[in-house]
Amino acid sequence: MAEWAQEVLALARRWFIMLRRERLSLVFSLVQPAIWLVFFGLGMGRAIDARAIGAADYLSFVLPGIIAFTVVGNGVSSAMPLLFDKEDGYLEKLMAMPISRSSIIVSRFLYQTVLLAGQVILVLAVAFAMGVRLAAGPAGFVVLMLAVALLT
Repeated sequence: MAEWAQEVLALARRWFIMLRRERLSLVFSLVQPAIWLVFFGLGMGRAIDARAIGAADYLSFVLPGIIAFTVVGNGVSSAMPLLFDKEDGYLEKLMAMPISRSSIIVSRFLYQTVLLAGQVILVLAVAFAMGVRLAAGPAGFVVLMLAVALLT
């Protein structure tokens, strides 16, 4: 089990190194959901009557949708780099190594979960700065992060 965990961490480290080298991709992937929150929350919020949506304000209403869209969108596209590895021949090299096949998939899952957690925390920080308060409190935050991990 310790060897498998070592394999997963080593392969996940590769994904993080690749992301760190592409700084524009790193910044854009973290900031994009927060930008959606600002544009949709503030831009459209003035045009929507809070009584019609059943929330304190439009920003509180749109926040869960932006988080869900971010998680599902990343979940759909998270396997694409594995396909690129297959096309480049790198996946064949990994398959020839004495590592567990599952560690390849789990490492990508771990990487994507950490990236999504960063995105969700940034979106929540921006929402908090804009005046949104989580109705469920800290327990709701924990449940939200578990849901993010499960939907990845």
